[in-house]
Parts: sequence; C-alpha cells; structure tokens
Amino acid sequence: MAEEVLQGLADRARETAPRTFCVYGVRHDRMGDESDTFMAWGLEFSNPPRAVLLHRDGTVWMSDSATRALNSHQIGAEARLLWLD
Repeated sequence: MAEEVLQGLADRARETAPRTFCVYGVRHDRMGDESDTFMAWGLEFSNPPRAVLLHRDGTVWMSDSATRALNSHQIGAEARLLWLD
C-alpha cells in the first residue's frame, strides 16, 4: 500500500511541477559596464500562483508570476525573461 501512495505522490509531483525561468539583465546606470549585470533563476507555480526567484548573491524574491518578477526588475534595468523548460 505504501508503494501505491508513493507512486501517486510521484505522479502528482510530475503533474504539478513548477516551470523554471531566468531573469537576467544589466542595470541602466551601468549599461556599458558588464560588472553590474544580474542573473536570477526561478520557479513559477500554478496553484497557488506564485514565483520564487533566487539571485546569485542569495537574495530571494517572491512574486505572483515570472512576468511580474521581470516587471519588477525592469525598473532601473534592461531585463529579460527566459523560460528554461
């Protein structure tokens, strides 16, 4: 019985897995300087809708979606969203 329950959990994990993405860019005040680029990796969940974004320096952002995370990063930066899956 435990094996059936575990298999059901594995199936559900596959069905509800988050999408992976990256937000990357360069801050406006340093457009010609590669030292102020940024790259952060994220997971977007559908139920409930939420996105978690982790920067290389360990900073963690939470948002309602990957698009909203991008929008926040576009304030003061030239930023892009790349879906990885």
